Amino acid sequence: MVSLPLNAQVAQPAIRKPIFKIEEDSGGGAGLAGTVTGLLQNSNVDPWQRSVKSIGFESSLSGTVDHALIELKEDSESPDVSLGDELKISLGYDDGEPNLILSGVVSQIKKNIVVGSRLVLSNGSHRLSKSRINASYEEQSAGDIISALAADVEVETETVEAGYTYPYYVIDDRKSVYSHMLKIARDNGFELYFSSDGKLNLSSLSSAEVKQEFFYGIDIIALNLDEAEPLFKKQRVVGSGATSSEGADSWPWIVNNKDNISSEEGSDSAAPIRKTEALRSNEAVGTSAQHEVSRVSANAIRGDITVQGAPAVVVGHLIEIKETPEGKFDGQYRVKRVLHRYNKQEGFVSKIHFTSEGGSGGLGNLF
Repeated sequence: MVSLPLNAQVAQPAIRKPIFKIEEDSGGGAGLAGTVTGLLQNSNVDPWQRSVKSIGFESSLSGTVDHALIELKEDSESPDVSLGDELKISLGYDDGEPNLILSGVVSQIKKNIVVGSRLVLSNGSHRLSKSRINASYEEQSAGDIISALAADVEVETETVEAGYTYPYYVIDDRKSVYSHMLKIARDNGFELYFSSDGKLNLSSLSSAEVKQEFFYGIDIIALNLDEAEPLFKKQRVVGSGATSSEGADSWPWIVNNKDNISSEEGSDSAAPIRKTEALRSNEAVGTSAQHEVSRVSANAIRGDITVQGAPAVVVGHLIEIKETPEGKFDGQYRVKRVLHRYNKQEGFVSKIHFTSEGGSGGLGNLF
């Protein structure tokens, strides 16, 4: 690990006051909407302005449940919140409108007479992780199956790419709907994630557009970068059925030689084997093997930056780090995990985990 000390003599930007907004997801907001600026004292504020002590938020591409944690003062003037309430949380600064970071449902309430209340909000990822169903699909693409499952669990979708068309695919209740979705995404080299407004996406993350730049000595509080040899440089994926040699209708046939439905991609002396019986053609297993090698290769370069609050950064985005000493840390990276932390004493800070293009994140709990 390389850790970057930030002691350059660079002019600092003007002080910006962090703000947040909490409102009903319907947009009605009567009695709930409110904007809080850092240290303002105002006796005529709404309950959220008065009572919120801190907000923590986490989102990642690792298959964890996106969630926010709101800490409140607990007294007679605190907001009246119940399980199942739909809320939107936005963070930002007083020189513009705050950015929406989570549209979700109150899934847990903890109350303590001394500490106060803690509200946990989660989006559709929580619903998917709790849901279990039995279903089968014939001649449906990965995108078709994901869309159908999302509809069954009443989760809205945004971008859903097509991917491989499965001759036959079975969903069973031994695993959650979310687990099934994540496996389909991995087989196709896609990422499964939720947008800030709570909509599900299945995407290859092929966009090369940089969403935000971070400059050494101005934006970045801390920077860490790890570089290691990839866990493997070659992957063998094994499918099943006789579709490749006997046509689409032969998907249920049992074959004696599985080498006919397998593929090795990459360059190394040995290749770990990944079995995924839902893939039933040479083309499908070959594509899956390529994606696995790319994912592991990208994950060999990973790091994190701690910056002044960056609410516009979301998982899947490309960010760029600039003007580090001798350019050693400069580059474009893919965001894999985002954590925001706001409180009235310490302000607003974001921690962004990234890899090189591709890869997978998810390294623990709220910092």
